[in-house]
Amino acid sequence: MSVLLSQFFLETVRSEFAFLVEQYGFSGPYSDFSSYVDKVWFMGKNLAIEFTFEWRDQDISCLIVRLEDGKMPSGWAVNEKGERIRIYLAVWLQERGIHEPLFTKITSKDIEEKIKTRIKDYAKILKEYGHDILRDQADVVFGS
Repeated sequence: MSVLLSQFFLETVRSEFAFLVEQYGFSGPYSDFSSYVDKVWFMGKNLAIEFTFEWRDQDISCLIVRLEDGKMPSGWAVNEKGERIRIYLAVWLQERGIHEPLFTKITSKDIEEKIKTRIKDYAKILKEYGHDILRDQADVVFGS
């Protein structure tokens, strides 16, 4: 894995999502780089917004995470009580009836261009449709 590419991913997320810290009181970004997945996230009091870059598939995702006692949860999709704690932003939007195309078509094979484009898309989508997420309203986002 390229340390430079991991750094590019982190810096792109930091730059495009600075508004989370400046305007909405989230903290971060925090990061964790592993052999197969790079993660960058911002934390509110109740929710985190997490970005992943999976090396093998070159997939870039945005997830909304319900925090447990102000910390990232240990589970992946559900906790030990069976409650949903993590959901892809795109799935969350579909569940709310938003079905129009949201992402820019990427034709370039350049991975840095792909990262930049996809992260910009997520920023635009979150600003346009993610008001409950930006307000850190876990009960609204995940249901009571």
